[in-house]
Amino acid sequence: MSIINWIRTQTYNYSKKLFTLRGLSLYSILLLSFLNIYGIILLKGADYLSYEHILPSSIATLTWATLTPLLIAIIPSKLIRDSLKYLAYIIISLTFIVESYVLCIYKSILSDSIILAITESNIQESLEFIHSISLPEPIFFCFFYLLISLFLTLHFFKGSSTKRLKTIPFLILCLTTIGFYPSEVYDAAKRGFESGYPDYIEMSSFERIYWGAKTCQKEVATMQELFDKINKSEIKGLTISKDFGEHSIILIQGESLNRNYMSCYGYKEKTTPKLDSLIAEGKLYLFNNVLAPAPNTSASLPRVYSLYLNQQTKKHWYELPVIFNILNQAGYYTHWLSNQESVGLWLNSVAAISRLCKSQNYIRKTTSRDWWSKQTNYDGALLPKLARRVDFKAEKFFELIHLMGNHGEYAERYPKKFEVFTAKDITDNRLKQRQKQGRAEYLNSILYNDYIVSEIIKFYKQEKAIIIYFSDHGCIVYDDEENLSFCGHSSKKGGLEIPFMMYLTPKMKQAQPELEELIKEAQSKAFMTDAFPESLLGLLGIELADYPRSQTNLFSPSYDETRERKFEW
Repeated sequence: MSIINWIRTQTYNYSKKLFTLRGLSLYSILLLSFLNIYGIILLKGADYLSYEHILPSSIATLTWATLTPLLIAIIPSKLIRDSLKYLAYIIISLTFIVESYVLCIYKSILSDSIILAITESNIQESLEFIHSISLPEPIFFCFFYLLISLFLTLHFFKGSSTKRLKTIPFLILCLTTIGFYPSEVYDAAKRGFESGYPDYIEMSSFERIYWGAKTCQKEVATMQELFDKINKSEIKGLTISKDFGEHSIILIQGESLNRNYMSCYGYKEKTTPKLDSLIAEGKLYLFNNVLAPAPNTSASLPRVYSLYLNQQTKKHWYELPVIFNILNQAGYYTHWLSNQESVGLWLNSVAAISRLCKSQNYIRKTTSRDWWSKQTNYDGALLPKLARRVDFKAEKFFELIHLMGNHGEYAERYPKKFEVFTAKDITDNRLKQRQKQGRAEYLNSILYNDYIVSEIIKFYKQEKAIIIYFSDHGCIVYDDEENLSFCGHSSKKGGLEIPFMMYLTPKMKQAQPELEELIKEAQSKAFMTDAFPESLLGLLGIELADYPRSQTNLFSPSYDETRERKFEW
């Protein structure tokens, strides 16, 4: 037999094998393309079906749809080929089912944040989550589409040994598609992974699984490394001079709130009616001269929670004791409840700090990088999750409640019924209509935040508790005189001026009457929240021999109000 005849024979046999696998190619294309296109429409609308999103994901889908049969057809044994074929059907079906579930339940495509949320959930949390949801209509549509696709490919594309595929054109199609894969899909995904911003919407399901898992592993490792550094700081010479008995400390951590837009701080519109009432009744104590140590979360909160002081501390913040470790050693049960992300490029430091608490509960499953996600977790979702001291059988209880608060994309921070302010209420005629609308949405987010904070106070009202609320930093909302078109983080006045308030429950007032006087004396003092740990610990009578800092304790007679308050990025 000549070489040419041998090649013809092998080509003919190979094409027959490929012919029996053509259904697998179609099945892959039907399911994976559906996830890409339907996912975009479901999450962001048909307007997002652009060339830049569809082309990379289509190339990835066609690559998997053609490469899989090409490789299986090489196997000489029919038994092994058939086994691999049906295994491929199962893998593609399971991938479709998993991502359809994520798409419909989490309102997001598969990403590192979703993978983390799934892997971090224990069995009890998973069961609670499943019981709390009702299956949306799209998931039934996805299931129906899966059955139709399976029926089409298995019924109408049965293999036959008497037929063969036109191998050369098919191979050209395969090689062309696979040739574009490195530049259009792999390189882009790799760049996204390295930068911390993988664009999962431009991938097929298989890339999302691979790069999502890899990114998740990388971020968890980064967070663990930071956690190990934080946890190394030693706490020596801790003494407690006050006995509060059974009590709770509740810290409500706000987000991106510029106090100058709150009516309790003098803003003309009624943006904080519930807090205004508590202040008028003399129950809520407002501090009127407080600054954040940095104009963004990732720089601010590590300074707020550690013994790091701006312009004074020579060490890194993670080399110093963190307030949660100190409270743990002082006998408190510490609990972290959050509507922010549990891991992410910008919040790894905060997420690592949260792990110092004895328990954590993150209710948000996506991150700020998942711009395609339609999952809307308003801060109201935290209210049913609020914990009490008795839940943990603790004598002393500290809970941090991390709100999404007034973070960017203001219209997504509040339900429809809190849409009170409109562009017509913004009287600054220097602003364009879009900017007026943006500021109105910010005011609505403050109105909703007012409701959330007051509801948390109401929840703990019958406890013996101290409740503290302040924002991590402020925000510029088209009010920078030098750049009226700017909205976001800034080191200007509005980016650092934050609300700070305290509430003593009736039982706490009765048991510790001296606290009210200490708080009242401190209300007008100049303060920066990088000294928050020293101030809270001082109020609770907790002292560290290695860190005698009465001059930065807001409630101490030795407090230095002339201390320079400079921000740091």
